[in-house]
Amino acid sequence: MRSKNFVQLLGHVGGDPETRRSETGEVFVTFSVATNSRWTDRSGTEHEETEWHDVICFGGLADLVAKFVKKGDPVLLEGRLRTRTWTDQAGMERRNTGIVARDVTFLARREDAAA
Repeated sequence: MRSKNFVQLLGHVGGDPETRRSETGEVFVTFSVATNSRWTDRSGTEHEETEWHDVICFGGLADLVAKFVKKGDPVLLEGRLRTRTWTDQAGMERRNTGIVARDVTFLARREDAAA
């Protein structure tokens, strides 16, 4: 059976994207996206839960995200999950699952875009 690693999120950017450079000189951008789930339980109480997702973009997409995406902007993104494991300075093993974006659709309207 074939498998597929595919993620699609619709949410809001949690902070301005940060541009960085890898050890090999490749430019990449990281940012977070918040998604919300709302539901009502059996007693009629409404609940809301926010999930935060770490996102990374490479190449030309990184350039576009750095230029056009700001904190609070709504975005639609597609990509794949990637889990990294490392040992921190205290010797503890750490693990993070994030999203490597392949496409980001900017949903914010910019008033200055017409200028």
